[in-house]
Amino acid sequence: MLQLLALPLCPPLSRLPFLDAMSDETWIRICSCLASLLCSSMSASAYAVHAGFPQTLLVSLQTVRDHLNIQGKPADIIRNSNSDPILRTLYWILIMMDSSMTECLAAKESFAEYNIANSLNKLWPWLMMTEELRDAAMRLLQTFTNNCSKALVCMCACVGGRNLVVEVCALAQREAALASRTHSPHLLIAALTTLAHCTSHHHCRAIMLKTDVIAVVYRVRCTERGRHAPRVWGAWARLAEAASRHADGAARLLELRAHAATTPPARDLLLPALAHAAHHHRATFLQSADLMDLLCAALMSGDPAQVVPAARAVWTLAANNHKAKMTLRSAGVSAAVSCAFQRLQRSRRDSPELLGRAFHLLAYTDSILSIS
Repeated sequence: MLQLLALPLCPPLSRLPFLDAMSDETWIRICSCLASLLCSSMSASAYAVHAGFPQTLLVSLQTVRDHLNIQGKPADIIRNSNSDPILRTLYWILIMMDSSMTECLAAKESFAEYNIANSLNKLWPWLMMTEELRDAAMRLLQTFTNNCSKALVCMCACVGGRNLVVEVCALAQREAALASRTHSPHLLIAALTTLAHCTSHHHCRAIMLKTDVIAVVYRVRCTERGRHAPRVWGAWARLAEAASRHADGAARLLELRAHAATTPPARDLLLPALAHAAHHHRATFLQSADLMDLLCAALMSGDPAQVVPAARAVWTLAANNHKAKMTLRSAGVSAAVSCAFQRLQRSRRDSPELLGRAFHLLAYTDSILSIS
């Protein structure tokens, strides 16, 4: 049934960029209905891919791009960008692209194979022109990069001296600098989430580390305590954890530890990332008194969500290494593990599943540390 509904809503779109999207309410309703249909139905998305809808949308996007390139960026367009019909049409094409890729890997791969990065890179200055376009572009990239390896190749492709990873990093840094009680962090969160998706690709990760976006966002937002802070810190911590799964990302994160370890939000949220970093940089951990103190503090006073990554880090450091066990014992980590085990046994407020995982890790870690 949904495929039958999608059939009349997938016409050739080659002339759409030249329609007045602001005044043609029928056109807007069609786009809105199609976007809702594609978001809500995986079978409709699969049918759209089969019918060649991604290619049609890319042709429309390229036509918009060509039209804007010919038109240039005159002052009146910039001044009236919120009501410009061509930019409005661009917005609805982005919305339909995003909707068609929701929970549909085939659509993402189709967009990647037909080189969506080429048009997005060339359109980037226009995409940053209005808040509506910025939001649509970042939501599209966030969806596009989620669990799609072909999308990550597109993200680091250089077109005209520009690539999408660099642009997203720049946007994240710019949005971080605009922190205020009234400024919404949704673009910053979307940018950080998109970058977290990209960390598994070595070239994307290299670009990201070169821009130092993790450290820049931290330094700009480290004093924030407003109502948006938990969401921003959560997105930042997920990016840090994703980067630290790899040796180069973990090394960059450890360079930040002297500052981050002193800030409560970052200190607590960094523990999962540090557990990964311990796997790649054991020597750095064992030679760092502040990292040992951080692990001890998390074990002795943290909640189970903090105890679990701290125990994982200790387990990783101590495994099959007698010298590491001696260093951990002398730093008081072994005593902290025992203290955490006894403290959590008296806990009644935390979820049984999380407590069970913490007990399992602490028991195993304690047994490793006690073996000579």
